[in-house]
Amino acid sequence: MANSLVGKQDYLFLTNDANRLIDQHTGLHPFETEIRAIYEVHLMRVGAVRMANAGAYVHVIVPNKETVARDLLPDGIVYQQHGLTPVRKYLAAAKLAEHMTFFRPEALSDFLAQRYYYRYDTHWTSRGAIVYMLAMFRAFGMGRCSAALAALELQSATDLAPGDLGSKIGRTPEGAELLTPAHPRAACRFTNGPVDVGCVRHYVCEDAPVPVRVLVLHDSTALWLMSILPELFPECMMIHTPDVDLDFVARYKPDIMLFLQIERFFVRPPSNQANYAEFIAGEQDRKGATANAVAYLRAGGYL
Repeated sequence: MANSLVGKQDYLFLTNDANRLIDQHTGLHPFETEIRAIYEVHLMRVGAVRMANAGAYVHVIVPNKETVARDLLPDGIVYQQHGLTPVRKYLAAAKLAEHMTFFRPEALSDFLAQRYYYRYDTHWTSRGAIVYMLAMFRAFGMGRCSAALAALELQSATDLAPGDLGSKIGRTPEGAELLTPAHPRAACRFTNGPVDVGCVRHYVCEDAPVPVRVLVLHDSTALWLMSILPELFPECMMIHTPDVDLDFVARYKPDIMLFLQIERFFVRPPSNQANYAEFIAGEQDRKGATANAVAYLRAGGYL
């Protein structure tokens, strides 16, 4: 059962992985030295978006499944038993971070009844993702965004994936719900193909309800929002990376910049020194991309 713990009600969780998730969860992860550096990275992003287009930046920390479903973990793994988690330490020390950081595990407290997290996967479900983003938009006063998302008509299907943890230990698909737009209007104008780091997706949507340009930096948690967020905005650029190219931000001029990051990755300080041309080209070469995002972004004047 490598990489997974079997908890109560057959919920599967990560072990103490490369991010030392269990140590983070119980408060054993040493973290204090990174707090100031991480805070300054996000503060610089706030300034960059404001300078580019008087826009808004929000760092959205997606709670670990282990945080929300802590009562279903195996006995002996106790939340914050030895001290605060890294995210809690950060928010306690950097008081102003709450003005640019959204971390509200309580928004997903009804996870068991509403299936906000998979039983056999490390990620949230599409319903959990939508509920959390609604809470974020409301918390940051983005009323048009929250209204548009709440009004989006959705259709339900059965997710047949066995889960990234369940597939390793022989679990059959759990049959979770998958929500997608009932009447999709957004179109993916471009993607370079890689499914993870280095993937660039550019969406457009005619007659979108919120007339702003959005840039989303993300990890795999955003995959459950790929069909949802583009329905809200006339233009949405999504790049799978935690790092920022400040020159790209200045050229793209987003009205809203979101950075979606799973809680367990928080201990890795992101960078504002990225060169997207070099980074994306390197990932495309390594993974065999189907299209050239560097050429596409240069043609749009963004690189």
